Amino acid sequence: LHSSHSHHHGELQNAPGRTSLNNNLLTMVDASAGDGGARRGVAGEPKLKKRRTEHTHDGPVENEETAREKMEEAGFDPDDVTKQCKLSYRACVAGNTNRTLRAKMHPVTYFCLLGDLKMCRYLLSKGASSTATSTDCTWFPMYSAAAGGRLDVCKWLYGHGAKEDIGRRSTDNYWSNAGHYSPLQAAGPSQACCRWFILKGVLSLDDKPGVVDPERMRRDIRPEYDGYDIIYDVRPQLLEWVKQSVQTHSGFMTFLLGTLPAAVPTFSRAALQSLMAERLQSQNRAKIFIRNAPEEQCRLAWEKISQARVSSPIVCLGGTTGILELIADYAGVFRGRDLRILRSLVGPLSEYLKEVPEGEEGFGIQGGYEYRGDE
Repeated sequence: LHSSHSHHHGELQNAPGRTSLNNNLLTMVDASAGDGGARRGVAGEPKLKKRRTEHTHDGPVENEETAREKMEEAGFDPDDVTKQCKLSYRACVAGNTNRTLRAKMHPVTYFCLLGDLKMCRYLLSKGASSTATSTDCTWFPMYSAAAGGRLDVCKWLYGHGAKEDIGRRSTDNYWSNAGHYSPLQAAGPSQACCRWFILKGVLSLDDKPGVVDPERMRRDIRPEYDGYDIIYDVRPQLLEWVKQSVQTHSGFMTFLLGTLPAAVPTFSRAALQSLMAERLQSQNRAKIFIRNAPEEQCRLAWEKISQARVSSPIVCLGGTTGILELIADYAGVFRGRDLRILRSLVGPLSEYLKEVPEGEEGFGIQGGYEYRGDE
């Protein structure tokens, strides 16, 4: 299952910046519109009220006819969206796994595995549960979405009643005698899903949010083996991402507290990008800001830097509402609890890789204990 799904999704760091930018722009538009901002539209036309629906959707929903066809093809009862069934052979092929032949599951769980959000929305509108669990407790929606590398579905489930399931564990004894797989472990080679679950705190101590539990880390992001052959090992890529994220934050703080250049050239996006890349120690993150920030925001940042003859950007930019946060978002700088999680993960994960190097042959998990090929 895990080797069959290696889905990469968009970078997590881009979304917060765009959201902050959109909110800033909307605030500026409303402010400039004055009292009329609340009455935008064609002059003389009354403001239309939104129609209320029984179920709120955040995207397109599959139409009734197509939804019923998909249910029947997968082996489900189209008249009962809450009934779990054994999947049809065609559904197993679509899911790209023979594992589903061994157990029943609910419709919503299967379509989460496929990443079919239109069907997921349809099923919830008909009364399905986003936390539905199979009889043997192996399958539930968040687990199957993670197993399929469906980050968009994981996020959708998180916002639709399955928030607590990010740390929930299955009792899957077919793939591991140790059993009890978590969505993070099921996410496997999907780096985007793994990062999202980590930042949601699934590795943190229960009594200390933001502090990684080394034991939980070793259990959930360990290398996966099929007998003696390695399937995948997410640890090296995760460690590189964690270290880079912490380094970026350090670079950003250096930028805020550092010294401005003696001479500032004429404004241009290229000049602003060069300055930010030097301060952030990342050409790529500077490009992200320059590519996405509107001209007005770029000029505002440049004006504050060039006109204020002070030694600290945190002073010259601090008086502009949201500008530091905006730059941090575009630069992919983690803050608060996210940063604490990443910092506390560096040490344990580095040590884990030293003890069990990447691709070490004959190492795996069986029967609840670690073993080597010579045992």
